[in-house]
Amino acid sequence: MNRRMVLYVTGRVTFVVGVLMILPILVALIYHEGTDTIYPLFQAMVATMAVGAAMASRPPKRRSIYVREGLAITGLSWIMLVIFGSLPYLFTGAIPSIPDAIFETASGFTTTGSSILSEIESLPRSVLFWRNFTVFIGGMGVLVFAVALLPKSNSEDIYILKSEMPGPTFDKVLSRVRTVARVFYVIYAVLTLILICILIGAGMSPYDAILHAFATAGTGGFSNYNTSIAAFDSVPIELVLSFGMLIFSVNFNLYFFALRGRWREALKSDELRWFVAIVLAAVLAIVLNILPMYDSLWLCVKDAFFNVATIISTTGFCTVDYCQWPMFSQLILLLLMFIGGCAGSTAGGLKISRVIALVGLAKRKLHESVNPKRVSVVVYEGKPMNERAQNDIALYFILYTFVFFGLVVLISFENLDFITTFSAVATTYNNVGPGLGTIGPTGNFGGFSGFSKLVLSFGMVAGRLEIMPLILLFAPAHGEREEMLFRKTPE
Repeated sequence: MNRRMVLYVTGRVTFVVGVLMILPILVALIYHEGTDTIYPLFQAMVATMAVGAAMASRPPKRRSIYVREGLAITGLSWIMLVIFGSLPYLFTGAIPSIPDAIFETASGFTTTGSSILSEIESLPRSVLFWRNFTVFIGGMGVLVFAVALLPKSNSEDIYILKSEMPGPTFDKVLSRVRTVARVFYVIYAVLTLILICILIGAGMSPYDAILHAFATAGTGGFSNYNTSIAAFDSVPIELVLSFGMLIFSVNFNLYFFALRGRWREALKSDELRWFVAIVLAAVLAIVLNILPMYDSLWLCVKDAFFNVATIISTTGFCTVDYCQWPMFSQLILLLLMFIGGCAGSTAGGLKISRVIALVGLAKRKLHESVNPKRVSVVVYEGKPMNERAQNDIALYFILYTFVFFGLVVLISFENLDFITTFSAVATTYNNVGPGLGTIGPTGNFGGFSGFSKLVLSFGMVAGRLEIMPLILLFAPAHGEREEMLFRKTPE
C-alpha cells in the first residue's frame, strides 16, 4: 500500500476541514459573541490546519491510488475528522468531555443526529452552526467535498469517492472524477439553498432555516432547539421538512439524469419505486394503528408521514414522542431504521438497493431449492445482476450483521433494557438519530458511559462508511485476495 500517499491525502483533507472552521468564527463575529468563544474557535482552526499541513508537507513520489489506498484514506480521514472536528466543542467548553465531544462530532459528520446534549439552546450560535455544518459536509461526503475543491485530482481518485459515498457509480456517470464530485455537490448545494428559502417563507428565521436545511440535506436531524421541530409548532414547516427529508433520500444519480433530460430513466428506477412504496405502506400501516389515539385524521396522517420520513431518511427530527405509540408502530419505525434511504443519497441504513437485491437473492434460493434444475436470475433496474455483485451484497450483509451484534454485546454492559440497548445500536449504526426506549425523541445518549459513547461513535462511522474502510485499517495486508474482499460493492 502507498502509505505516504495515504498520509498525504489525509493531511490535505484535514487541512480543508480546518479551513472550514472559519465559518463558525464568522458566525461568532456576526452575533457578537465574546473572545471566550471566538479565540477557542480560532485555536481549533489553527491546530487542525497545522496538523493537516504537517501531514501533507511531503508530497509522495508515487501518487497511485487504488482500492486499498482509497479505503485506507477514507478510514483514516474519518478518524481525523472526528478527532479534530471535536476541537471546537472542547476548546470552547461547550462540550468539555472528550467522549461526549467525540460522540457529538461523529454524530454530525456521519449525519446520524444522535446527541448527548440535553440543553442545546444555551450553546453559542457559532458552536451550533458548526454542529449542523458538520452534518451538511458529511452528508454528501467530506472526501467528495475535498476532491471537488482540491486541484490536481485524477481519475484514480474514484477509489476515494467510491469508498466514502455509498451508492453512486461515478465511473458510469462521468469520466472525470473531480467534475463528478463538483456536479453532485452543486446539486446538493442548490437543493439546500432552495430548502433554506422555502423554510424562511414558512416562518423560520434565516439562522434557523440555514441550520435546519443543513440538517435536512445531510439527513442528520440536529436542531438548535431542545424540542427539535416541535418547537416551531408549525404544520407548513413540518410538511416542508417531511418532503425535504425524502428528497435528499433519493439517489442523486437520478437528479443528474433529470438535469440531462433523462426523465424516463430516472422515473423508471426500481429503487425509487420501492422507496416510494415502502414510505406509503409504512404511513398507511401506522395511521391505521395510531388513529384511535387522535381526534383528527389529518393530524394523525401528518404525524405518521413526518415520522416515517424522518426515520427512513435516517434524519432524526422529532415532532411527537413515537415511543408513546403502540408497539406495532414502533416496530415499523425500527424496521425503517435498518432499511434506510436510497444508495447514492445522504441517507443511512442498509439502502433500498441492497434490500431489493437481498429479496431477489432470497427468492432465487427458494426457487432453486424447490426446483434445482430451474435457472433463475436476480433482476435489478431491468437488468440481471451478475454473480459478483450478488456475492458482494451477501458479504456486506454478513459483515453488517456481525458488526451490529458485536456492538450490541458491547453496549449490553450498560445494563439497560433490551429495547434501549438494541435500538441504541440500530439508530447509531444506521445513522438515524433517536431510538426507542430511554433514547427516544424526548431522550438522549448523555446517560451512557464514556466507553459506550466511544463504541457507538465507532458504530456511527462504521455504518456511514459501510464497514470496509475501518476494517481495512486494522487488517494486515494479504495481497490480491484482500483486494477482492475490500472492493466497493457495486450498486
